[in-house]
Amino acid sequence: MLSILLTVRVALIRLVGSEYIVNVASQSTWVNPWDDYVAYCNIPGQGALDIIQNLTVKWFHNGQALTCLCEFLSFDLTKNYSCQILQSQRNNISFELTVLNVQKADAGNLTCDVYEKIKENNNWVRDELVAIKSLPIQVREPIKSMMFRFGANKDEYLTRDNNEAIHQMEVLSGKYAPSCEAMGGMPKANIQIMMGDQMMQGKIMDIENKMGTKFVADATDFRGNSQINVTCTAEVEGLPNSEMQLTYRVVVRQRDPKFRCTNTSAAVNNKRHNITCEVYDLEGISCNNILWKRGDTGEDYIPDSYFNFNPVST
Repeated sequence: MLSILLTVRVALIRLVGSEYIVNVASQSTWVNPWDDYVAYCNIPGQGALDIIQNLTVKWFHNGQALTCLCEFLSFDLTKNYSCQILQSQRNNISFELTVLNVQKADAGNLTCDVYEKIKENNNWVRDELVAIKSLPIQVREPIKSMMFRFGANKDEYLTRDNNEAIHQMEVLSGKYAPSCEAMGGMPKANIQIMMGDQMMQGKIMDIENKMGTKFVADATDFRGNSQINVTCTAEVEGLPNSEMQLTYRVVVRQRDPKFRCTNTSAAVNNKRHNITCEVYDLEGISCNNILWKRGDTGEDYIPDSYFNFNPVST
């Protein structure tokens, strides 16, 4: 056991104090399906002959050994990869590995391992590790599903399945906070909501336990006797043809709704009872909010904010 520990200790010391510098790089960690992903393992300060005589350079993809000094370990690997040695300037060598026609299953890591050939009396004895450097491969994916809701208190929403070119909705004047979510895109989709030609302000949040993003616009005034298009756009950055749109044509009506309220009992008597208020004479127009107030103080009641009071809209 002692000899094993000593060997590991020596290897680590050589790894930290090695005279060789190893860098890995790629243009981007993200790649589109069917595109090529190119990675470089660079060893500056060494000529080609120096590397061949003194080093061993190996590429791995998700743990699978691919090359040794850019020679593939099997002919079948050449169907999915290519490798070449580049010398951009004297004593600056790079091993360029290309993953051809990237697929979703290729996501993971490319790793460049560099070993120094240890010699005694000009004879090779063993290889000792100089560096292990990895690069992530992340494959872009399109949006899987999308949902656009005009107001938080509305059950109606648009998806890819029920969307028309423009979906008309009639509402009363008031403040509304549209929200839109996109799920399944890699990386997570960028989302914005436009009110006419103006971008709505709001906040972006991650959707818990889902690979998705949600944008909630700030509550905004929609004035009566007008109409305007409200459009949600979601797109995976860098992925062509990934943009998706859902649109409401919002028709705002100026009406004075009527109310009819009933109380099941005049006195509480320490029992639960219901106060029911019906909003009518709207001709099918949606309401944005129904607000309950306490009569003696004018205090607003918010659902679940009181132990013995739970306002519900149906």
